[in-house]
Amino acid sequence: DSKDTEKMEEHLASVFKDKGWKIKVISREESNEITGDIDIFIEDENDLLFVQLKRTYFRLALKESYYEAINRDLSAAKQLNNAEKFLENPNTIYQMKHKPHKWIVSNSFENIGYEIEGCQKINYFDLLNALKNPEIKTLNNLIQDLEKDRNLKTFTATVFQENLPFKVREIIAETLKPLSVFESKKYNQVISSE
Repeated sequence: DSKDTEKMEEHLASVFKDKGWKIKVISREESNEITGDIDIFIEDENDLLFVQLKRTYFRLALKESYYEAINRDLSAAKQLNNAEKFLENPNTIYQMKHKPHKWIVSNSFENIGYEIEGCQKINYFDLLNALKNPEIKTLNNLIQDLEKDRNLKTFTATVFQENLPFKVREIIAETLKPLSVFESKKYNQVISSE
């Protein structure tokens, strides 16, 4: 539903705005002018972030995950890259002052943390959680937090804090034990067969 989509974009933009950053949600008219697509522009003194927001559902099969990557992620990356090229030239939509970071923000979990055609895939819920963090004051703080897994690294570092009781460190260590490693597989579609 396009109204639900607009509400989700406006909500995310308002959360960014609450951090004190300059935001712009692209209008329908502007989206018809621009080559490519960006849903939200976020900027502070030093950084610029383009967000393409994808609303999807949880993919439970390898085939569905593959189609998520092909049909949504690659398409979103292409749209963001085309929009960046469009905005590098004189235009009436947005004047870039910085080279942008480009995020595909999705409420799915497939390919989170991967770079896709120069765009980073970020989980919507992780983003909302990071925006609540009072220690994140600049856009660069947010970008580093999500692109470099700062929260996970901070969490794992707590295992080595000697001031924590042994039992607490033991519980944290248990959560960090690796899952069984399976052979990496990708879904392949049969093109032809005899």
